[in-house]
Amino acid sequence: RLWREIISAFTRLQGPVDVALFAPRKSASYWDLARSHFGSSPISLHASAAVVIDAISARDATVGILPLPEEDEPAPWWPQLMAAGGDRPQIVARLPFVTERGANDTLEALVVAPMAHEQTSEDRSMLALGSKKEISRARLVSAFHTVGLDAKVLSRIPPRGKFAEWLDLVEVDGYVRPGDRRIDAALAGDAGVDRAVVLGGYSVPIRVEAR
Repeated sequence: RLWREIISAFTRLQGPVDVALFAPRKSASYWDLARSHFGSSPISLHASAAVVIDAISARDATVGILPLPEEDEPAPWWPQLMAAGGDRPQIVARLPFVTERGANDTLEALVVAPMAHEQTSEDRSMLALGSKKEISRARLVSAFHTVGLDAKVLSRIPPRGKFAEWLDLVEVDGYVRPGDRRIDAALAGDAGVDRAVVLGGYSVPIRVEAR
């Protein structure tokens, strides 16, 4: 925590670091999670994930913190990151970065920012897939496996309301950037996917033994 505070202080000397936080539940816990990682940087609490993403897009905040996507969410936030444009917010980190091994009740979140996820020694990347027809999860996982990428489907949204297509949030092991030929190869042919958008990624958090 002391190291985080020192880094936060020196970072703010170079420019403002404002954190926009969406916490639909357990607000105090998410606040503590943000404070633990970003130190004494200013944190603003927002009523919706859309407001957080809009704040990042408008440069009213430096980074945003959003809950991990879940199945059957009433208002999933990750499709908002599929908007076109090189300066759109992207996933750049996962919190907490350091956790105790075996801790099953750890609150986790994703960090978004208007920048690309930088490659590290161990990464995971997240993609959003759009399809006219429903595609089985096994078929999607198999398509990525053919190009050497282990994948899992984290969330699925059927066509409804403002969503005119089937949307799948997929996490793959390794670093993937927009235009990665492995993605094109995996989804070519009979995969059935009409479009794929790289949403960013994160360095795999560190697990340490409990004291």
